[in-house]
Amino acid sequence: MSVYARPTMATEIPASITTPDTVETRLGTLRFFDGLPDEATVQTVYDNLDFQRAVQAFLLAMPYAPHHALRTGFRAFGPDNRTILIAESLLDSRTLMHGANTETIYNFGWLDTHKGPLVVEVPPHVLGFINDFWGRFVVDVGNAGPDKGQGGKYLLLPRTTPARSPKVTSSYAPGRTAICSPFAASSSTVTCGAPSRTPNATTARTCSPRRRTDRR
Repeated sequence: MSVYARPTMATEIPASITTPDTVETRLGTLRFFDGLPDEATVQTVYDNLDFQRAVQAFLLAMPYAPHHALRTGFRAFGPDNRTILIAESLLDSRTLMHGANTETIYNFGWLDTHKGPLVVEVPPHVLGFINDFWGRFVVDVGNAGPDKGQGGKYLLLPRTTPARSPKVTSSYAPGRTAICSPFAASSSTVTCGAPSRTPNATTARTCSPRRRTDRR
């Protein structure tokens, strides 16, 4: 009879809930002793976690990277809030712009609400949007926006501004941005087959509530 005889009331432990001595994975063989990983297995798993977090950081930053490049390019033409770029001669294969096409008159502007709320005046008959620095939706403008293609004024509110103040929302279509550097873009179809006739009808104006500056 064994010194370590099996107790009479012993319960069988299902193999499915125990940790095996080895587990084959895409990372290699993971080794365990009494359910505890050995030193090499611990290092392998931590290395994999570091790699996965690096991949997630890269994927999460993908919306930020092109907008950072766009802002750098826009600032070469003029300051935020007072510069509107118009692709009046249409874009081509030399244009480094993600998602753009060659049949549309584009208007681009980089906005900044660090100093407070910002008013954006949108002309009639455009189709556009305002996104934040991470590419997240803020508000549609023009045909798909609250002005329904008739033109209007949009008030961009920094996150710290009260959301439902009648004094600031009664005359404008509000848009709330958690990031103080939103990006605005709008487009129009070519008028009568002549791109040169279209920019005059699609020029947008941006201004702050305290001081307005037109840039055409």
